[in-house]
Amino acid sequence: SGGSLVIDTTETTAAERTIAFGDPIKRGMQIRRLRKEDNMTPEDLAREAGIRETSAILRVEAGACNQSRATINKIAQALRAKVV
Repeated sequence: SGGSLVIDTTETTAAERTIAFGDPIKRGMQIRRLRKEDNMTPEDLAREAGIRETSAILRVEAGACNQSRATINKIAQALRAKVV
């Protein structure tokens, strides 16, 4: 009746910004996708997350490195994502 339709996409966006801790391959793919969506380089992400070596980001993204929960939490925080 004359009103405009407002669609709340917050829930969808939040669901897409998650990182699965238990699966290194999936976790790496999610981190890479979020980093690219944010137009960040691996160097940018390392700096934002307080991680000294950019190679650590590349290893995490490749799923080749089983990082600690604390490190993944730092990366997630830099990407405004939630670890699940």
